[in-house]
Amino acid sequence: MGLFDHVTKWVARMGGDDEKARQAERRILIEKAGALEKQGKLEEAASAFAEAGETLRAAHLAQRAGDWEQAARLFTEATRFAEAARVLEQAKEWPRAGELFEKAADAVGAERCFKQAPKAALLAFQVRREKWAEAAKTAEELGDGEAAANHFEKAGDLEASERCWRAARKLLSAAEMFQRLGRFSRAGKVYEEAGLPTRAAEMHERGGNHADAARILGPMAISALAGARTAPHKLQQEAQALAGRAAGHALAAGDAQGAATLFERAGDPARAADCLLEKDPKRAAQLFEKAGEIARAAAAWEKAGDAAAAQLLRAQASDPARAAEILASQGRHAEAGDLLQKLGKRPEAADSYRKAGRFAQAGELLQGEKDLAGAAECFERAGLFARAEPLYRAAGNDEGHARLLLRRGDFKEIARIRIRRNEFDAAIHALQQLPQETEVCALLAHCFRARGMDDQALLKYEEAVRGQSMVRESVGIYYEYARLLEDRGQAARAAEIYTSILSVDLDYGDVRRRLEQMKAEAPTRSLPALPDRYEIQSELDRGGEGTVYLAHDRVLGRKVALKFIPAGSGNRPMTAEAKNIASLNHPNIVTLHEIHEHEKGVVLVLEFLEGLTLKKRVEAEGPLP
Repeated sequence: MGLFDHVTKWVARMGGDDEKARQAERRILIEKAGALEKQGKLEEAASAFAEAGETLRAAHLAQRAGDWEQAARLFTEATRFAEAARVLEQAKEWPRAGELFEKAADAVGAERCFKQAPKAALLAFQVRREKWAEAAKTAEELGDGEAAANHFEKAGDLEASERCWRAARKLLSAAEMFQRLGRFSRAGKVYEEAGLPTRAAEMHERGGNHADAARILGPMAISALAGARTAPHKLQQEAQALAGRAAGHALAAGDAQGAATLFERAGDPARAADCLLEKDPKRAAQLFEKAGEIARAAAAWEKAGDAAAAQLLRAQASDPARAAEILASQGRHAEAGDLLQKLGKRPEAADSYRKAGRFAQAGELLQGEKDLAGAAECFERAGLFARAEPLYRAAGNDEGHARLLLRRGDFKEIARIRIRRNEFDAAIHALQQLPQETEVCALLAHCFRARGMDDQALLKYEEAVRGQSMVRESVGIYYEYARLLEDRGQAARAAEIYTSILSVDLDYGDVRRRLEQMKAEAPTRSLPALPDRYEIQSELDRGGEGTVYLAHDRVLGRKVALKFIPAGSGNRPMTAEAKNIASLNHPNIVTLHEIHEHEKGVVLVLEFLEGLTLKKRVEAEGPLP
């Protein structure tokens, strides 16, 4: 038989009949397995039977050989789960045995094995079997409080579940459990304990527990209203809505006073008044007034025993002008002002606001009425100086304007006001409070000159221009400086400044006319008396040291250059130097003919040379070698 199967297998493979070859090979393996079994080689026989597809026979042989692992595997492959489980039970492989008993639908066997297995495996089995109470206890034993809590909840033992959540420090989960199961009051208390007052309040609301809802929402609403005073409008509305909720719960819980406080803070004074009407009619009347419910407020005042207040309110409703008179007679000027403003009597309302000390409101009304001085005064008294100042200026109220400028230390602007009013001493006093920068020096010079204090004016002009380059913005200062110099007889210096002005602004004022006039008058006005032999013909040039003129020497019949250096120009040392030059004779040194000294200055009589000045030549040709 064996040889036949081997031949069959070989022939089948050669012929391409794979199925016939496989069947022959299977018979060979079975024959081999049987021989091994007879020889007592059970494990090898089991492997051979398994290879031949005789899984169940292989499993029994593996079991007889004590190879529990292979036996269990082979029984499992043969879907003989109960037998596989029993093999593993013999091997004390409890979790795997339990799982196979489960597959075999043997719950008793499975439970028996899992009870021998580690707790985690038992827990998993209990969960699969939905034995929630047992699973919860097992989870507790494992120290898994969260799982225990969930299993106790499924078992319906909420107290045990809460205990586990607390042990796990998960109050929020406990609260969510009670909420999920509709136990809202209990959920609210746990949410509150967990530090979630908003959710706690929601639970108490859903559970109809008004006292606890009010107790939680009340402080929250008060805090929200306080924080929303300067917040956007939407946040204010949300805070008011929260206060309204809290008030409703307080009222439902019988706390009328607490409800009134919350309704008022929520911006609903009428409902607040309704809460207090019986216990505190005076306060209710005030709240009805605040709500604009005049008739109800009057009735509340009467209920409180104050007929005068009721009369005033009714007058406000029927004859506002009379009501304003009543309020004024009672010294309630602010309220009188409010009524008069509503009546369109703005000046009268402003007067009432003034009497009430509400200067800002008075100022607003007077500004609207174009009473700028009155509005400025009110704003000043209200401390709104930034609003008062431009109104004083627009109204031409220099005293009020100066008073506010003094308050903020703007002495320069004060000085300008005083100068405009020809109050030069006050202007000088203000300017002397400031650092002596260019503009301040120029303003002081202007004031000194207006007061006839030319020496001080000259000093300040010199201080103003010292170290400064002339620009278009400062031309006016230089012009005034030059005018002063001209008036004081310092024509050369004045002419020098006028010339500089033209280099910056060719058409500035009357500078060109003044220079021409000074040029025409220069020979007779500036020079000291000279011998008759010299006839001044024209001005050649001028600079920082002095002025040079073309003259005719009548005696020798030649042209000469006269250089005039004014007194006080700082050039006195040049006299001694000129005397030294006169002793020299060289083609490159201009000849000095004479020197004339006078109290007005020094005149040097020099050789006249035709041609360009050194400055102009350098500008045209560049530096000389």
